[in-house]
Amino acid sequence: MRKYLLGISAAAIAALVVGCGSSDTGASHQMDETSTSAESTGSADQAEHNDQDIAFAQGMIPHHQQAIDMADMAAEKASNAQVKDLASRIQAAQDPEIQQLTDMLEMWGAPTEPTTSGESDMPGMDHGMTHDETGSKPLPDSPWVDMRVMSVSKAQDDPGVGLRGNGRRVLTLADLRSDFADPDGREPGRTLELHLTGSMERYAWGFDGVPYSESQPLRFDYGERLRIVLVNDTMMEHPIHLHGLWSDLEDASGAFQLRKHTISVPPGHLRSYRVSADALGRWAFHCHMLLHMELGMFREVRVE
Repeated sequence: MRKYLLGISAAAIAALVVGCGSSDTGASHQMDETSTSAESTGSADQAEHNDQDIAFAQGMIPHHQQAIDMADMAAEKASNAQVKDLASRIQAAQDPEIQQLTDMLEMWGAPTEPTTSGESDMPGMDHGMTHDETGSKPLPDSPWVDMRVMSVSKAQDDPGVGLRGNGRRVLTLADLRSDFADPDGREPGRTLELHLTGSMERYAWGFDGVPYSESQPLRFDYGERLRIVLVNDTMMEHPIHLHGLWSDLEDASGAFQLRKHTISVPPGHLRSYRVSADALGRWAFHCHMLLHMELGMFREVRVE
């Protein structure tokens, strides 16, 4: 299997320090009032929260801790000076963000780690389960799985975290339609359900709780029409790409909606699409977050 060399990119972090002073008592008094008002508004904004806010903060803390671990590894084993410098800067950025997330959770009276009861988890998520409550297939009791979805959403009109209710219209999957009918026209002869799984603590990923190193190829019969159902059991979005074959996305009712190369599945969501196995060969099937692919979310598909 070909190995991929991954490049790492990081956003630059800028800090703006503003100093101001004035001998004008009136101006100073006005600034004090403005500052007090802003602080009060900021405190109110920080106190307002919901389950999604808590789930985000709880989920991001181990993500930042994982970044520190990876930066330590790069500092010790990497040979490229640019990588070492980037790892050092990434590491330095994590502690302040971990502290900010921890402070928010403390202010909200929430634990820094998700509870197994689901009281403060992402809606629809349950950590530590090996079988969800929707009747779907069980997954192995594996260190590669640290959460399962309890109630699956098929919604295609959710803009996503940070884009909801901001006064702007956001293009969503529900807005997209192919201007042609289903190119194949046949109903799928079978359904293949796959769960997108992972462990945030270990930062390990896979399909159905199995990493690529321990997996077997997915086999399609040449010429068949099948339905693939992806269920995202993780707290991260995964854009899934099947090489060699088209992915014909279905809408919530199961009708043909859109022909795509890559199907992106938000946390706690389900996406179903039809595939015509019309190209013989061995094809890559993986998450297009390349770090997730390298760490296990990869399968081989064989059309025979």
